[in-house]
Order: sequence, then C-alpha cells, then structure tokens
Amino acid sequence: MIGNRVFYNSSDSFGWRPFTYLAKLLAQVLDAELHHLEHCSNVRRFLSPFFGVQRQNGGAGDFYLARGSYEALNMARAVDRKTSRAWRVLWIIDSHMEIRELTAKVLSPFDLIAVTQFEEAARYEKLAPGRVIVVPWGSDVVAMHREPAPMRTTDVLRVGRQPQLFDDDAENAKLFTDAGLSFQGRPAFVSADAYLSQMSRNLRSAKFTMASSNLCDDSAHTDAVKEYVTPRWVDAISAGTIVVGKHPRVAETSPWIEQGLIVDCDISSKEAYVADISAALAKWTPQCAAYNIAYAFEHFDLRLRINAVLQRVGYSGAGLTQALTDLEQAKAANQVQIRAQAC
Repeated sequence: MIGNRVFYNSSDSFGWRPFTYLAKLLAQVLDAELHHLEHCSNVRRFLSPFFGVQRQNGGAGDFYLARGSYEALNMARAVDRKTSRAWRVLWIIDSHMEIRELTAKVLSPFDLIAVTQFEEAARYEKLAPGRVIVVPWGSDVVAMHREPAPMRTTDVLRVGRQPQLFDDDAENAKLFTDAGLSFQGRPAFVSADAYLSQMSRNLRSAKFTMASSNLCDDSAHTDAVKEYVTPRWVDAISAGTIVVGKHPRVAETSPWIEQGLIVDCDISSKEAYVADISAALAKWTPQCAAYNIAYAFEHFDLRLRINAVLQRVGYSGAGLTQALTDLEQAKAANQVQIRAQAC
C-alpha cells in the first residue's frame, strides 16, 4: 500500500535548516514517507523508482517541497503524470525567483501550488488559475515553548546575515556595550536536528533581535531586487523578541509594524541604529514578549501553515488532527504561564 510521500531537496547550508525542519514536520503530520532528492539536476532519476505505482489506499498524495523556482521546475518535469495519486502539491519557498521555463504546462500536474510571498500570487495564478495559495514562512511555535521560559538577559541578539556596517560582532559588542546594552553575537552553526533547540535558547533569552531586509545585504546569497521575509524573522517574533532593523517592504510585514512585533530602525549609521534600539528598549516590558508569543501561536505556527495547504486538497488524517490538537494545548499552556507571571 502506497501512502503519502514528501519529496524535498536540501543542503548542509545553515540557512536551509528551517527548510529541512519543515520537510520533516510535514512528513510527520502526513504520516508520510520522506524522500530526500540528493541532486536536484537529476530529480527524474531519483524519482524514477516511484513511477508507475498506482494509488492503492484511496486518498494518498505527493507533496513536493522546493527551495526555489529552478528546483520546482526540475521537480515538475520529473513528475510521472501517469501515476494515480489523490493529490499533488508543490510548495515553493523562494517563490520570488522568476524563470521563463516554469510554465502553465510544466505546473499542470499539481492540484495546488503554494508560494510564500503575497506579491507573487498573481504571477502564479496566471500559470495555474484557481490552484494557488499563499503560505508564508512559519515557525514551530509549539516546540519553541515546550521548555520553561528563561529570563531575557540579553538586550540585543544578532542572528543571521547583517548589513556590512553591522557584520562584525566584535565591533557590535563594543557598540552596544558602550551604549549600556548587553549584546550576544551570532550563535554557532549546528546540525539541522539541533537547529530549533539552539535558536530557541538564544532567542528566548533576548529582548531584541537584529535583522534587516535582504536588500540591505550585499552578499551573493540574497536577491538584489525583490524583498522577502526569511525564517529568522518569524522565529525571532515567535520566541518573543522584537525585531529591530530595516524591515522588508512586503505585505506580510505591514501588520507586524502595526502590532509592534518589529521596530523599523535607521541603519544608515551605527549611532542612529543604537539610538533607535535604545529608545525601543526604554519602552520594553515583559508583556511585549508575551504579546509576540501569543501572536505567533495564532498566526505563525507551522501547523497552521500546513493545515492551510492540506485543507485546499481536502486532506484529513490522524497526524494532522494530532498536530492541531498539540497547537491548541500549547496555546492554552502559554496562556496559563502568562497569567502565572502576571500574579
């Protein structure tokens, strides 16, 4: 009997740890076989053992998780269109990448195409009318808050790439220390399995997290034209920190500014940046962290993201039911903890 299957490709790069984590959680929720496609250029060769298997259990489907448009193209071209599956989903993470080869015909095997950027929805809708859903990056808020909350002893935490002006953590430490703020530099790189626990420990001990739009980063790893949100933004907010920096000007971040989850800062100079963070710190209370966490439980958890996709293809299963139950129980426990801290 052939059940649900999740196909993905990843790398050892630290930046793709959240992607690998998502693939494993998705397989758990779907009670699916998880297949890692080791070389994206040869996706058809890696998928060929699965071709020609007819659906036997009446409702099983295939979930293709692609890091970007080129990977999505290779996966789409490798799909065996003769194989009977209840549904096929393609979730493209870096959906802002545009390639001409990703056509309506190439995307036709998929019942649903999920993209992470609202700004890309219209473009994909033209290629797959009625079969597109926007599913932004999420965070495992449930797992992040399983352990008791630590004291937030760090004023400013650096996570991920920064604008060149703030890329040296030794200089950052002196900059913030001279201003009377405690600082912690970039955490050490760890394995994919240890990613969330390490990030949780660091983020949950901090009040503010440094992050800025990819357009402020001149490295070769980022898009130089289109802005987008990376996992560190939602991880930081989910942990209860407030993100400080130049935020991406995209639809996703507009409510974050309104809700105070992030503070848009002047990063044109070190003095201006420190002044903005110091002003925000003067207004900070533990309730700020509690609010961010509660917001994340309602809006960011990966179980909500996965459920939004699976609802569109009519999927229901014990793993999904348990995942949503876990989320509700964690939300309730978080509210109990907030009330206890207020007493």
